[in-house]
Amino acid sequence: MTKYNFYQQLYSLLLLLVFITSCNGQNQTPLKIKSKTPAYGSSDIVQCILKDKAGNLWFGVTGGDGVYRYDGKVFTNFTTKDGLCNNDVGSILEDKTGRLWFCSDGGICRYDGKKFTDFDMKQGLFSLTIFCIMEDKTGNIWFGTEGGVIRYDGKIFTNYLSSQVIKCILEDKTEHIWVGSWSNGGVYRSDNQPITSFTNQSGISDYMIASIREDKNGSIWVGTRDKGVCRFDGKFRADGQAIFTNFSKKEGLCNNNIYCILEDKMGVLWFGSTVKFGTENGGVCRYDGKTFSNFAPKDGLEDNDIFCSAEDKEGHLWFGGRYGRLFRYDGHTFTDFSKDVHKQ
Repeated sequence: MTKYNFYQQLYSLLLLLVFITSCNGQNQTPLKIKSKTPAYGSSDIVQCILKDKAGNLWFGVTGGDGVYRYDGKVFTNFTTKDGLCNNDVGSILEDKTGRLWFCSDGGICRYDGKKFTDFDMKQGLFSLTIFCIMEDKTGNIWFGTEGGVIRYDGKIFTNYLSSQVIKCILEDKTEHIWVGSWSNGGVYRSDNQPITSFTNQSGISDYMIASIREDKNGSIWVGTRDKGVCRFDGKFRADGQAIFTNFSKKEGLCNNNIYCILEDKMGVLWFGSTVKFGTENGGVCRYDGKTFSNFAPKDGLEDNDIFCSAEDKEGHLWFGGRYGRLFRYDGHTFTDFSKDVHKQ
């Protein structure tokens, strides 16, 4: 009788564990973006990375994998099956209230930690493709789209630069809004309401802009398609033109096509570059204020196309690339998370 009760209790415990596992919500698995090789038709790109206030990392993927959340131990995948508006996520924002915004070709949705809610775009965004999103200090949400810049104050949508394709938006410490155009418009800066064009300014050598970042000293760094990066230190010439200092391969930059810029907690700048048709080196460049150091496949960074970067709460650096590649740098070596998972 005692033996029977033991097995009965064990069986009940196993049933309880199965029930708990099945009700554990989101499927928590290692990162398993579709394993693809550099071949025709491969489209998965880790397009954006966000570190939220809780220290979680969010990875937006274009190519059908949706978004992944990494809590330091486990990757959790969210797709349209979970309420995500689209499985191609190109940009992510965490607003002042802690809500996450996910932008894609198929719309915008917000996540409150429990469920996804579609954001009504009919009033101002229509069916525009959204490339970037930013919240300013007053709570306005700014969208960079294929049809210009759109500002949303919670009630009204206002459109600027409607003829431009906008890839990046930044608010600096002085509350100026910086905008980078991908349609030969160059760089724009807003002074409260007006938008001032920095096109044809001294030192900007390319008018297709992929990234903008402000460093701890207040300098603005601009990543271009073909001419490297340009730095604006706040200085103007006598004729009123802004002075930009250009850095390219001649100065040691790994590649002149700079797609993302990151400043780590030590004040070191990292530039992620992409390669055109595989004809030149890409990878990641490190700038300590004096010299450039370049990282490529020989260093464990087995992808020459880097589209996004972020620093986690441990001080590790993350880089997202083409074909679903995801790398973490611990200060010594690169770990390819996607490659490790593909072997499983």
